[in-house]
Amino acid sequence: MRPPSVICRASFFLLVLVSRAAPAQRAEVNPAYMDTKYPACTDFYSYANGTWQQNVVISPRQRSVGASQESSDRAGIVLNDILKNAAASYRSTRDVATRKLGTFYTSCMDSARADRDGIAPIRPQLDLIDRVATPKDLSRALGKLHLLWVDAGFGTITSFASGQGRVWAYADMKNAARNILWISQGGMGLPEPGYYTRRDSASAALRIAYRDHIARTLNIGGSSTADAERDAADIIDIETKLAEASLKPVEQFEPAMIYQPTTVGALAKLAPAIDWPVYFREIGIAGEMKPGTTISASPGKFFRALSDQISERPIPTWRAYLRWQLLRATSAYLGATASSEDFKLVTLLTGTTQPPSRAGWCTSQADALMGMAIGEIYVKKAFPAAAKKRVEELVANVRAVLRQRVEQNDWMTPATKTEALRKVDVVRVEVGYPASWVSYATVPLSTSRAFVDNVLSIRTFLDRRHLSKLRIPVDRGEWEMSPATVNAYENPQFNALFFPAAILQAPRFSLDADDAVNYGALGRVIGHELTHFFDDQGRQFDARGNLRDWWTAEDARRYQERADVVRRQYDAYVAIDTLHVNGRLTLNENIADIGGLTIAYNAFQRAMAGKPLAADANGSTPNQEFFLGMAQSIRFKTRPQEVRRRVFVDGHAPPYWRTNGPVSALSEFAAAFSCHAGDPMVGREALKGRLW
Repeated sequence: MRPPSVICRASFFLLVLVSRAAPAQRAEVNPAYMDTKYPACTDFYSYANGTWQQNVVISPRQRSVGASQESSDRAGIVLNDILKNAAASYRSTRDVATRKLGTFYTSCMDSARADRDGIAPIRPQLDLIDRVATPKDLSRALGKLHLLWVDAGFGTITSFASGQGRVWAYADMKNAARNILWISQGGMGLPEPGYYTRRDSASAALRIAYRDHIARTLNIGGSSTADAERDAADIIDIETKLAEASLKPVEQFEPAMIYQPTTVGALAKLAPAIDWPVYFREIGIAGEMKPGTTISASPGKFFRALSDQISERPIPTWRAYLRWQLLRATSAYLGATASSEDFKLVTLLTGTTQPPSRAGWCTSQADALMGMAIGEIYVKKAFPAAAKKRVEELVANVRAVLRQRVEQNDWMTPATKTEALRKVDVVRVEVGYPASWVSYATVPLSTSRAFVDNVLSIRTFLDRRHLSKLRIPVDRGEWEMSPATVNAYENPQFNALFFPAAILQAPRFSLDADDAVNYGALGRVIGHELTHFFDDQGRQFDARGNLRDWWTAEDARRYQERADVVRRQYDAYVAIDTLHVNGRLTLNENIADIGGLTIAYNAFQRAMAGKPLAADANGSTPNQEFFLGMAQSIRFKTRPQEVRRRVFVDGHAPPYWRTNGPVSALSEFAAAFSCHAGDPMVGREALKGRLW
């Protein structure tokens, strides 16, 4: 599951700790969620979840509620207990992780100090910006600020595999055994380039509100009201120019678009207004960046546009722009005045009206910044060995079915099929947690300084650690998510699947759950991630993880014909009001949803072979329970603003269609619920789009 670029990139689901009441402990179909006035063959999502959908309330602190949020809440309770225990013992313990986590959490919870300090802790960075007088100074400042995760001018990529975290050094797509430097478009405060360019009245109103937010933020940072308003207009103009030269979200799923190899020397000619030797020296990799060194700078047109903007605009305008980007990256940590203004942008974009509790926010920050430190403790408390073993058994069965389905595929030629089977066979699956952990022993953390200082220390540590990978081969076992993240992902360059422990719990999985529910809920996720290796993006990588066309022309044509059916199917779905799902943006996830459900269902049949298939206490057959388990594990309710935002930035279709879309493409679903031709959940055209 590749998550969207969300406003808070801490994790896919923000830990809000709305209540200390733990969610259900067992994965099971809950009849109370169902609404049988909706026939299963007419609207399966509402049949499975209609009563829950009608009755569940989104709290002011949430942008959405659902099964994944329940898992996140459960993980959040465990994580918060870990942090509180660490805070109680960090002064006396000899355990490095506990000491660091306790210091971090204690510092974070001191909101009174943050309020007293205001913007004072970032005065050194503001002074650095004030000293920028030349393009060389600007290049130097960009380097220093980038190590603090200030997304000014341009940025790093988010992981192509997991969609989370900043990535500097990553596997070369044409040679997955070596790391190269990746730099990419960035420097914009709105979620995606279309926010700057769409001409409808709602988008225009949002840009006005965004400009006013920038002005107020600059004012908090020390600018006069008049200067802040003038600078905000200039900043919007800069960001708009950058947006016009940026890749659209749909293009960011194309390997050939995000991987644009060049050399350091060619980059200097493409974007001459940036002093690249100075910049590389500031981020600590001058020795690695020779003129002929291969890097990826994506897209090239963006860096050309950025260079033009630097050349054309006066330095004072760039100082204002850097101040804004610094404040944007740190305001959440600078006390009530700055953080309240920062949250207004979240409200504008998502409709969420209250920030998370301080404890919930600090817990989320700990997982985002120290995920491997807290994750090592988390798995000892929340992920027993028996659960790991059972999940590994599910994975093995689902994978065996995928292999069988590739072998029996009737539209692939033998040559392409042989390559596909090789990919299936070499996939490495990591369940729960990594084999080794990141140590934070060298990170300077202290309760005697501002929390933002601790945050910036960790950010710098993580970036320098990432940049150091330019000097070593690719580590294919490295995790990009913490074990407490409610998500999973496949890495096509590593040919590996990663299932963090937090997703391996109710409502998707439990040791005592019926096979029907475990396969319908978690088996679908496993099948989904395996299918990603063969979606429209993953299929472009070979068994070594290299970007290489291993498809015959005829097989590629047949694949595209089926993928086009899926694209058209989802293009027809309405997300909200008159706004449709983007079938191209969501294509890879839709292929994975359909393929994952198909594979999981067949794996369930394989697991149940020879076993009695009696109906459960609610009258549902095991096959029906499989599909109900799937649908209830996807249930989701979100605010209208968030629905609209996701349509433009999220590679996933809305959960309603992530349920009804795939089942309409499965004849197995129609058989399970005795659906007939002409029923809405029997998609005669959709059946033609099944790839796996």
